Amino acid sequence: MDTQDRSSRTRRQAGTALTRQFAVLSFIVIGLITVALCLVITHYLRKDLLEREWGITADYIRAEARHYLTPADFALPFSPIAQEHFRHFYKKTVSMPEIVRVKIYDTTATVVWSDKPLLIGQRFLDNTHFLRPCRTHHGKPGDE
Repeated sequence: MDTQDRSSRTRRQAGTALTRQFAVLSFIVIGLITVALCLVITHYLRKDLLEREWGITADYIRAEARHYLTPADFALPFSPIAQEHFRHFYKKTVSMPEIVRVKIYDTTATVVWSDKPLLIGQRFLDNTHFLRPCRTHHGKPGDE
């Protein structure tokens, strides 16, 4: 009887050890899956939210530009009237928290107005944020 009790106890201990090992491994796997899902979901949510925010900001800027700026402002960008329109446009756009700097370009990639006056008159042909939309809508900047 004593050997039966020992073998029964040994089987129970082995069963308990296997159950414990299964529980620990399951906990580790579930933890790793949870961390991986959190990272993936956070990445895609952030990406989608930023893309949406950039789209909304771009739509707002386009609407404000259509409202406050005219083709004549770009034909004579350094005239007092055009400069006043650019200044008013700047005041409206910086009211959005996402916007910190405003540069207004002409079709040749030359800055015609900026909140940083040192930039006025400079050309930024390496600015992909400017060049990509220009190429898709108007051809290459600087083409007359």
